[in-house]
Amino acid sequence: MESLEGKAYCASAFLDISQAFDRVWQEGLLFKLKNALPDHLYGILKSFLQQRHFIVQQGEALSDLCPIKAGVPQSSVLGPILYLLFTADLPTSENP
Repeated sequence: MESLEGKAYCASAFLDISQAFDRVWQEGLLFKLKNALPDHLYGILKSFLQQRHFIVQQGEALSDLCPIKAGVPQSSVLGPILYLLFTADLPTSENP
């Protein structure tokens, strides 16, 4: 903030994590949630994340039912929140 107010240059780096929501490790997220939430809320979120499946359709052909083994549901209110909870404890630099 001092650099901005002093009109000095300030270097920064931005990361765009490809397919971030699709790559959340569900078991790791559930471990974090179990330690942070009461049992009844943990159970609700566990049922929201697990035993999800998908089918691919191309023209008239359908694939087999396949399990979703990673990621958080997109286009949901909880998806971004769960992603933030999963990444909240990533290490940061010790330098301010």
